[in-house]
Amino acid sequence: MLIFVLGGVKCGKSMLSQCASKHLHEKRGGNLYYVATMVPHDDEDRKRVDRHLKDRENWGFETVEEPCYFPQIRDRFTKDDVLLIDSMTAYVQNIMFGDDDIVNGIKMDDIARHVIELSEVSGDVVVVSDYIFSDAIIYETLTERYREWLGRVHIDIARAADVVIECAYSNPKIIKCEAELDLDSIFAHFKTLDSHLSYADI
Repeated sequence: MLIFVLGGVKCGKSMLSQCASKHLHEKRGGNLYYVATMVPHDDEDRKRVDRHLKDRENWGFETVEEPCYFPQIRDRFTKDDVLLIDSMTAYVQNIMFGDDDIVNGIKMDDIARHVIELSEVSGDVVVVSDYIFSDAIIYETLTERYREWLGRVHIDIARAADVVIECAYSNPKIIKCEAELDLDSIFAHFKTLDSHLSYADI
């Protein structure tokens, strides 16, 4: 199953995705992986990473760091495993602004395909990404190109996903559900948690 969770910054989407991943893992009984894509560049980034580490303490996640090329980690997973990928926002950024032979060979259409391939070799994949398209501001060329790439990736992943959820102000909304999934239980668990509501420091 492929689940796609979208939302604005600090809206609770990562915690919601953790709840979904934990729920799926309890059904499968394999390994539970957190695929971390962010490369911290400053103190704010490091605070965000530390906060996410704290939020998933004792949840049973094994962290796998892969900032820009999912095919490198594909062979690590089995059909009993559940993966939480957080986030596509950082992953696309790393690809667009990275500078090595692997990154330079990746095309926009490859990105969603690499996610879908992970969902084919593992049991369930939950993908997190930021929704950054709601303002009417026109940015400089490079930023607009990044928004174009991320938007295309969102479309491709949402099209392939079994479930798409939008999270706004910690309120999840089902956009698409074409699989048997106990979303009521996942949402109920999510609403008992409040650590994601105190992100003022980052």
